Amino acid sequence: MRVDDGASAAPFASSIGSTLSQGGAGHEATAPRDAPVAPAHRLRRRWLAHPSSAVIVAIGLALTIGLAAGAQVASNDAKARLLNAQLRQVATALEASISQLQKPLIDADHIASSTRSTKAFETFMQFEVGDGAPFRAVSLWRIRPGVPRLLIGVGRSALLSQPGVARRFLSGLRPSTQLSVTAIFPGPPRGYGIAEVLPGSRDGLAVYAEPALLPASSPVAGLDVALYLGRTVASRNLMASSRPTYPSGPQATLVVPFGSSTITIVATSTRPLEGVLPSELPWLIGGLGVLLVLLATLANERHIHRRELAETLATATELRYDVQRDISTTLQQALLPEEHPVFPGVDLATRYVAGTRGLEIGGDWYDTIAIDDDRLFVAVGDVSGRGLQAATAMAYLRHAIRAYAVQGDGPEVVLGKLDELIDVERDEYFATVLCALVEVADRRVTLASAGHPPPLVIDQSGARYVGLTVSPPIGTASGARPIPRTVVVEPRAALIAFTDGLVERRGIALDDRLETLRAAAVGQHGPVDATLTHLLTSLIPDGSEDDIAILGVKWRP
Repeated sequence: MRVDDGASAAPFASSIGSTLSQGGAGHEATAPRDAPVAPAHRLRRRWLAHPSSAVIVAIGLALTIGLAAGAQVASNDAKARLLNAQLRQVATALEASISQLQKPLIDADHIASSTRSTKAFETFMQFEVGDGAPFRAVSLWRIRPGVPRLLIGVGRSALLSQPGVARRFLSGLRPSTQLSVTAIFPGPPRGYGIAEVLPGSRDGLAVYAEPALLPASSPVAGLDVALYLGRTVASRNLMASSRPTYPSGPQATLVVPFGSSTITIVATSTRPLEGVLPSELPWLIGGLGVLLVLLATLANERHIHRRELAETLATATELRYDVQRDISTTLQQALLPEEHPVFPGVDLATRYVAGTRGLEIGGDWYDTIAIDDDRLFVAVGDVSGRGLQAATAMAYLRHAIRAYAVQGDGPEVVLGKLDELIDVERDEYFATVLCALVEVADRRVTLASAGHPPPLVIDQSGARYVGLTVSPPIGTASGARPIPRTVVVEPRAALIAFTDGLVERRGIALDDRLETLRAAAVGQHGPVDATLTHLLTSLIPDGSEDDIAILGVKWRP
């Protein structure tokens, strides 16, 4: 798309004429012979001193001053608008990250309440504490009745070094969906604390954590940000800053809710937001003066036009970004099955993690189909590519699997029929699929794979991958019939199926990543939902570029 951002204006001109005449109509002007004749240069000096020239000079100076002032106001307004627009992007990213602090505390509170075991709490939270983790200390407290009592702690807590502060803060906690936030601890170590008490909680448990104070990184290039806990911008409330010495210059401030408190974001730009010429334009106009009034006017109009065009394009881009993100999220959630499937005899858990690579919807999916009261058909798959085509193909294959499974086809038959539905040369995509028929009472699982990673079995003896003969992906027209394999798992075993986004990483061998996943699964004998959380935390602590779908099946005792 081409945009013509040129500016045009009609030039204007002014002229002065003066006529020196003597006498009248029909008379000849005469002068005495001895009268001196005025030299030409004296006539020019008289013309320059004419009152009309002074008016022109005054108007020119007034226009110059007015244009210079207007350019300065426009520049400041553009800086403020663009800085505020970029600050809103920072606030959006910060609000999304706040929920990531609250979720581990909610999960830990659920674990402590349901298991009534401090060991389970410690096991879960030890992966959330330490170097590179979101927290430097986490602890479990019983806050009522009476004086708050520490049950167990992970990491070194600054709160414990201030008993009075700890007692006042913890005694005031009440069940709520909102995080409770302390003030900044002066240290050492310096920091702040957050606490979570589940709504409707009657066991008096509270999870307290101290997030790590790390240098903030701005999601917007050329922007420096500082985060302050509360509404007061003071060094004692500083949570994080993108640089040690905060630069001077135009600043913008925005307050974001943070649990029972707020976070004040202060941002400033490290470079001119609207370009070099507009920032220097008032000085150029003032230096050129009256003779360059026309040029200054044209340049100012051009600057204003560029600013309005940039704001229009920025607003349109932001709107398109929001629309695409909402459509992708809504479409992905609509195409996936219910978040928490239920089947008698086993516990099921699922996860879908959207990738960070672009805004287009991915082709990863999972599904569970109840065949009868004892048999469960599960499938996990990944369509190549991204976007609407991948989403359409994913929905097409998922519904086809449901139809074949309900009519009684085994995993290898389902994959064989899927291979007849698509062709990579015709449809320009292929898919990897893992299908499994689970006979719950006999703990028997029949599996078949079309180019998909093998599932992981976790039991009392450890964690291992199911050895499968993997056939080519769906749609490659290889003609190879998938070979099924039947395994019988131990009581209380768990079967974990996943897409390749969980294990694939650029520059790391796939076998090494598979071994990392297997090692992380060893000893995970708790609820299958907690197992999936642990695996995601261990394998992708910083997120994944690709989409990830995980499905876990755990036999009940």
